[in-house]
Amino acid sequence: MNKIGIIGCGRMAEKHIETIQQLDDITIIALSDISTDRMGHVHNLISSNAAAISMHTNYEEMLKLDSIDIILITTTSGLHAEIAEKALRARKHVIVEKPLTLSLEEARKLTALANQVGRHLFVCYQLRYRKLMLKIKELIDSELLGTVHYGIVTMAINRSQAYFDQASWRGTWEHDGGMLINQGIHFVDLLVWYLGDLENIYGEITRVNNQKQTEDIALGLLTFKNGAKGLIEANIITLPENFGYSIRLFAEKGTIIISGKQLDQIERFEISGQTYSDQELDDLKNDRMEHLTMYQEIITKIKGNEQGFPVDGQESEKALEAIFALYASVLQKKKVSLPLSSFSSGLMKQWNNES
Repeated sequence: MNKIGIIGCGRMAEKHIETIQQLDDITIIALSDISTDRMGHVHNLISSNAAAISMHTNYEEMLKLDSIDIILITTTSGLHAEIAEKALRARKHVIVEKPLTLSLEEARKLTALANQVGRHLFVCYQLRYRKLMLKIKELIDSELLGTVHYGIVTMAINRSQAYFDQASWRGTWEHDGGMLINQGIHFVDLLVWYLGDLENIYGEITRVNNQKQTEDIALGLLTFKNGAKGLIEANIITLPENFGYSIRLFAEKGTIIISGKQLDQIERFEISGQTYSDQELDDLKNDRMEHLTMYQEIITKIKGNEQGFPVDGQESEKALEAIFALYASVLQKKKVSLPLSSFSSGLMKQWNNES
C-alpha cells in the first residue's frame, strides 16, 4: 500500500482526493496547509482511515514522516519548485500539479535531482490520459493519420476581476506564472505531444485587465522540427462566461476537430481508410476517467513496471519550454528558437514596464 501526504489543501486537492479514494493501492495519511480551516475541510472529505491522518501547518514536519511514500503538491504554482525539491531530498516520490515550476532551470534541476535520489517526479497533465486524447496519439504514432501538417489549440474562457481578487498571487508573474501557464498549459502540452519537438516560436500577448500583471490574450505561431506548423490562440476575456476549448489537427490522411466546454465534443473525426461508428465515437468522447487513469499509471511506474507512461519531470518541460519560448519572443520581439538555455516567468515583469 502506497501512503501519500498532500501539501496544499485548496480546490485542486479536493479533486485529487476524490480520485485517490477510488484506488485500492494508495491511501492518504497526512495533510499540510498553512490554513487549519482548509485542512479541516479537506480532512472531512476523506472517508477511509480519516482518524489516522496527521495534519501539519508546516509541511517540512510532514516530510520527516518515514511512513510517507509519495508527496502530492497542490499549492500555488510559485511554491512548487521549493516544495518538490525538499520532498525529493526527503526521498519521497513526488506528484506535482501543473506547472512543475515557473523556471526552466528549476524544472531541469528537479528532474536531475529525482534521478540522483532514485525517486520518481510526476506532473499532472491529466488530459493526456483521456481516452479520446490517447486515441488521437495512437493514430499519429501508428501513422494512420500520415503526416500531421497543422495543429491548432484554442482556449476561450472567462476569468473576471473577482477571480483575481480571491487570492493575491493570482495574476502575478512571480507566483501565478501567466495565463498560458496557469490556464492554458494542458492544451499546449497536447499540441506539442501530438506534433513533436519544436524548432521555433513567435508570440504576441495583450493585457486587457491592468489591475494584474499577466496577459489576457496570447497568440503563438509554432514551427516543429518535422516541418509541421502550430497555432496557439488563447484568451480569458470571453463574455459572459467560458465558451470552451478546441484542438484541430489537419493531416495527410485526415482531420480531427475536438471542441466544447469540457473538450468532449467531436466535430470531425475523419481518417482515410478508417471507419468509426457513432457508438465508438461516443465511447471516446464520454470517457472522463483521465484522473483515475493518470494515478493508475503513476502507481504502475512506482511499482517498477516500465510499461507505465506517466508524465515525468523531463517530459513535462516540453509544454513549459514552449510557453516560455512564446514569452521570450514577446520580450525579444522576434521569433525564438528552441531549446531555451533558461527562462523564468518573473522575467515578464519587463514586459509590464515596457507596455
